[in-house]
Amino acid sequence: MGQTLKIDDFNKNFDAIYRFCKVACEQDKSEYVQKNMGVRYWASNSASFLHRIYIAKTIKFVTIIDNIHISGVEHLNEFTAIIGKRHFLLPNFRMKAMPLTKHAIPAQVEWCKSNGYKTILLTYNKNHNKLANIHRRWIAGKSIPGYEIGNSILKKFTEYPNLVKINGENQHIFYYQLDKRFKLNFTK
Repeated sequence: MGQTLKIDDFNKNFDAIYRFCKVACEQDKSEYVQKNMGVRYWASNSASFLHRIYIAKTIKFVTIIDNIHISGVEHLNEFTAIIGKRHFLLPNFRMKAMPLTKHAIPAQVEWCKSNGYKTILLTYNKNHNKLANIHRRWIAGKSIPGYEIGNSILKKFTEYPNLVKINGENQHIFYYQLDKRFKLNFTK
C-alpha cells in the first residue's frame, strides 16, 4: 500500500476521478455515498465530489491511494482549507487500512502549505462520528485495535470545542494552524 496519485490538474485526470467515484457507488449503495460520490447526475448535484471539483471548483487537490481511497482538499476561504473532503474508502478495506491518515493527510497538508493556506481543517459531520472518535484517539497518542496509529501530523491538530456550521451542516472540527498570526476563520 502507498501508491498515491496526487491530482491538481483536473482536466487531465477526469477519467481517474470519475472511475473511482463510479466504483464507490457500485460498491456502496447507501444514500449518503450515492449523493456524495454519485456520477449519474453529478453536474446538477451540488453535494457530489465531481460537482465540487468541476462545477463549484471548491475542491482544489485530490489524492487517490492504491485505487481504494479518494479524498480532496476543499478551499473554504483565502486562508483556510479543509482536508479529507469526500473521503471514501472502498468497503472491503475499511477495517484493514487507514490510507487517509498514512498517505492522504500528509500529501494534502503539504499541498496546503505550498499553496499559502494558514489553517487546515479536518471536519466530521454526523455521518462520520466514528472517524472523529478515531482521530481524537490518534491525536491523544492512543492506539486503536485493528488500526495503525496515524501519522504524527495528526498530533498537530487541535479539536475546536464547539460544533461549527459549514456548508449548512454542523461539523466537529480539528484544526492545524500553520501560521498562528491568522485568526481561525470557519466562514466562506
